[in-house]
Amino acid sequence: MIKKMGYQWHLRQIMATRQMFQTTDLVGPLAERGATLSREQVFRLVTQPPQRLSTDTLAALCEILGCQPGDLIEVRVVTR
Repeated sequence: MIKKMGYQWHLRQIMATRQMFQTTDLVGPLAERGATLSREQVFRLVTQPPQRLSTDTLAALCEILGCQPGDLIEVRVVTR
């Protein structure tokens, strides 16, 4: 049997623990770290698991939120 891999995206939950409740709270801090994303892109990044994510953006998110990549992305085996 072939395992199908998936992941859980925890950005919104980690933001909430840092008292960041608006998706726009990330726009400026990301831009300051060279990850220039539109408000719409940040909204999608917060509200939906990303299909693709640059390592620069991931590093910026980790620095802003004081976390590690494994805190944002929880890898799971998807059962069918």
